[in-house]
Amino acid sequence: MAVKVFINYRRDDSIGMAGRLHDRLAQTFGRGNLFMDVDNIPAGGDFEDYLNSQVAACDAMLAVIGPNWLTAKDENGQRRLDNPEDFVVIEIAAALARNIPVVPVLVDGARMPKAGELPDSLRPLVRRQAVEMRHAHFGKDAEALIARMGEALGDETLVLDQREALGDDGRRHVWPALKKHLISTAIGLVIGLLVLAWVQPLTSGGISLLLLLVVAFANAGALLIPTDKAMKVPATKKKTPIHGA
Repeated sequence: MAVKVFINYRRDDSIGMAGRLHDRLAQTFGRGNLFMDVDNIPAGGDFEDYLNSQVAACDAMLAVIGPNWLTAKDENGQRRLDNPEDFVVIEIAAALARNIPVVPVLVDGARMPKAGELPDSLRPLVRRQAVEMRHAHFGKDAEALIARMGEALGDETLVLDQREALGDDGRRHVWPALKKHLISTAIGLVIGLLVLAWVQPLTSGGISLLLLLVVAFANAGALLIPTDKAMKVPATKKKTPIHGA
């Protein structure tokens, strides 16, 4: 079953990152399974009922929080979060009431709001585990976010796919190669010592021979020892909820 995701954001606060996140999520979930801009409310319809129905069709929500999310005001100087008819408030409150995964996504240096700074309907949001999205590390942060969503939704395939994708950014390629060479060097050192002890005493010439043997055996061992990827070590299946109780 396709996962449907609702992206909640405030246009004058985080439209840039929200749009970028939408495009990345579309690659994984498909554009048809993402809900972002609710601009097609039927004429004469109750917008709150319509927004609730849109949220009800989703399996998870991303609440994008920028630096002005908490303090944004309307044309009358009223804080928007204190307006029960504010779209952002309606959407998040509906998702929290349904108890689906709601992920606060902190962007542009925003911090997680405190319970006392939120209206009653949004206070459960502070118990949801937040993730940070940084422009400089967008690819890595997006893959980690998708993996966490997979854990929360019980989609093991999604989790494994994103963990594999995280390995493609270079962080996990360094250690397998280094580990392989460390192991092969240790093996080469042991074999070299045994050979040297059998051939001649440990003199200055013997030390030079030992070093040559270590290098030779290390290089040979590096070709024979498989990497983690070749060994196909399975990823852990431990699931960490993305939201609190």
